Amino acid sequence: MSEGTRLYIDGAARGNPGPAAYAVILQRPGQPPLTQAAPIGTATNNVAEYTALLEGLRLAAAHKVPCLEVISDSELLVKQMQGHYRVRHPELQRLYQAVHELLPHFQQVTFTHVRRDQNAEADRLANAALDGRLSAAGSEPPSSNAAAASSQAASPQDRPRPPAADSAPSDGPARLPLPSAAYHDIHAILHSAAQTWAAQGLPALPVDQVWEQIQSVLEEHRLLHRPRRSQQQ
Repeated sequence: MSEGTRLYIDGAARGNPGPAAYAVILQRPGQPPLTQAAPIGTATNNVAEYTALLEGLRLAAAHKVPCLEVISDSELLVKQMQGHYRVRHPELQRLYQAVHELLPHFQQVTFTHVRRDQNAEADRLANAALDGRLSAAGSEPPSSNAAAASSQAASPQDRPRPPAADSAPSDGPARLPLPSAAYHDIHAILHSAAQTWAAQGLPALPVDQVWEQIQSVLEEHRLLHRPRRSQQQ
């Protein structure tokens, strides 16, 4: 049984909307906790909170957790999930629906609102994701307090890894290893695009627009240079 399993979630946005990220900590009795955090591009704080809930439920479902208590410092999210408040914003409605599609994977899911200081570790992970201070495993170096120690054990195989430096075709241009910051930025762009395509259809977000965002990240990290025009006619 996994009774007593808790999922701490948090979303952070610097601006409304602005650069945003999410973080989750899955604590299972008698087992190492799992953490997951990543930037999600530009979003509101409420969208970041719901993204944390959605990704946390996906993580719990993947590990076949039957009963789950979700801990959040977002009173709005908790009240909406408890049915006390209506969900009016279109983007939140989409995320709310995606969350409800995951709930049948569990025998029971409850929601508990706590003060921000009672959710400090998830908050710190979300802000670390915004600052680019996460490893490829989606966790930051552990701190000395017990709460931080409980969230440091994210398994590397649970997170996608940046492509290896030698993964380019032998006849293609030489490629440098992808820095962690650039990898997380591109991962967030693709994650956001996939969510939009799944919810609204491909025309809702042109492929060219997604490529332009990725290209800007690569150029910012000096991993992609625009080709020079040939002087030959």
